[in-house]
Amino acid sequence: MLLNSNMRQKIVFLLLSLFTLSTSFIFGQDDKKKVAKGQLYFLWGYNKDWFSLSDLHFESTNSNDIDFTVYQVKAHDKPRFESVFKKDLSIPQFIYRIGYTFGKHPSMGIEIGFDHAKYIMNQNQVARVKGKIFENYVDKDTVLTNNFIRFEHTNGANFLMASFIYRKNIYVSPSGSNCFYGTLKPGVGIVIPQSEVALFGINQNNNYHIAG
Repeated sequence: MLLNSNMRQKIVFLLLSLFTLSTSFIFGQDDKKKVAKGQLYFLWGYNKDWFSLSDLHFESTNSNDIDFTVYQVKAHDKPRFESVFKKDLSIPQFIYRIGYTFGKHPSMGIEIGFDHAKYIMNQNQVARVKGKIFENYVDKDTVLTNNFIRFEHTNGANFLMASFIYRKNIYVSPSGSNCFYGTLKPGVGIVIPQSEVALFGINQNNNYHIAG
């Protein structure tokens, strides 16, 4: 089977994206005790996403003209990995982490994480629409055309997280230069999407906002 250059690039990038770029810095090292008092690290990578079926609810804020739900909607992501080869590193679905581990307790730390994912509703699919649309009550399977609904987060369903880190060594090489460990990261966060929504061909309020 022959692969064109664009496909080869995507395959190579997907293989490379299995690994994550990271770097770390040690602060406040005590020359006498040779104990690091803290370690700061940074991580950057890319993601591929899949979505379960969604129920999308639409409601007018200034009137009661619209109040309906579209059930079991299918959607896809938009990785755009090829943009990395054009040096547009922040165009694809990316992630980054900034963390700090404590010197006296190196197995524990804190971390700020950001995941940029893209959610795009599949156009022209058939889904159940139920509720009020202007003067009509609707309860039927409907084709989701561009003239009816367009719903996506192409500027991101952006997840911002703050986490506590607990790291446990599973294996350490005899020389101590290599190790394999597991990490537990309980945390809290918010979603900051920039929704691209159009109803009946009219664009809605598509500003960045906190969604949950």
